Amino acid sequence: MKRLKKGNEMRSARSILKLKPIMKDDGVMRVGGSISMTRISIEARNPIILPKKDHTTRMLIRYFHENDGHCGVEQVLAILREQFSVVKARTAIKLVLGRYIHCRK
Repeated sequence: MKRLKKGNEMRSARSILKLKPIMKDDGVMRVGGSISMTRISIEARNPIILPKKDHTTRMLIRYFHENDGHCGVEQVLAILREQFSVVKARTAIKLVLGRYIHCRK
């Protein structure tokens, strides 16, 4: 985070390095790369990077799952990717939905 704020590149965390992270003025780590040159909204151009094992990530997954009619892993993944980039997203979604008692019944 400190290196990104200074405008430097990251050295560690291989799973995040693939996303070429950048930090905008809002102080949020976002996906960088060549897509950031397109003329689409900032949310679609540079989605927010979220960690796999975070409370906020789990809450977002549950929200999208419930809001879209208790859909499956792939549907939640598609909805989530519209605004966010979760590290190892499919695994995180499977963990949350596997513990969702309402859908298991």
